[in-house]
Amino acid sequence: MLLGGYKCRPEQMQAWFSERGVQLKEGFYMVLGNRYLRKENFQCRIRSCDYEGQHCFLFLTHKMPIRDVVFIKDNVIPFEEDDQARAIKKEMGLDDLDFVNLPVYIG
Repeated sequence: MLLGGYKCRPEQMQAWFSERGVQLKEGFYMVLGNRYLRKENFQCRIRSCDYEGQHCFLFLTHKMPIRDVVFIKDNVIPFEEDDQARAIKKEMGLDDLDFVNLPVYIG
């Protein structure tokens, strides 16, 4: 799968939710965080992942199911930070986060 979104460190993600009164519990970050995002009608979800060898979270704005990660790296045009992503970034106050692409193997 190819994912696109805003990369943040775990402490940034926890702070974002904490500012909104959501206390995330270790081991349940994605479940509780995504439940809140869905309930509040935010147009993205979070995903735990590794980016360049570092654990991080993505506020997902784009995803494309593709079965072969090697194929992705050589043949798929990566997502770009488009108007939809920028609107989500603005709505959520994610001004200091960078937009990244991440191929993820889901087995």
